[in-house]
Amino acid sequence: DNIRLMALEGALLHDIPEVVTNDITYDVKKMIPEVPALLQPYEENIIKEHSSRAHRILFNPETQDEVIAKKVIKHADILSVLQYCQNEETLGNKNFTELRKATEKRVNNSRKELELLISQSKKEDN
Repeated sequence: DNIRLMALEGALLHDIPEVVTNDITYDVKKMIPEVPALLQPYEENIIKEHSSRAHRILFNPETQDEVIAKKVIKHADILSVLQYCQNEETLGNKNFTELRKATEKRVNNSRKELELLISQSKKEDN
């Protein structure tokens, strides 16, 4: 329950800086690696103004539960990209086929990472 609450709070606030910056997509950030570093201080300040706990979860998780919550948020973000790509393809937009395939790989990798974190957490609890 604690992880769910942290993931929910972080998820609700993690995109709030995009009110000003708009959504800079993963592929743009990958092509221009300086972009995330330029945006991070602004994003951190905005989120910290709204919630110090969400700030800690998203930028500096201190506990295993916070690390898992952060990963859940990231995984949900990737799933939303996959859903968008699938919707575009359903509408006949063939330009999204390659992005969908790449996103499916990201989803699978993210899921494995999340499962590993949860498995490690359960072992530590026992």
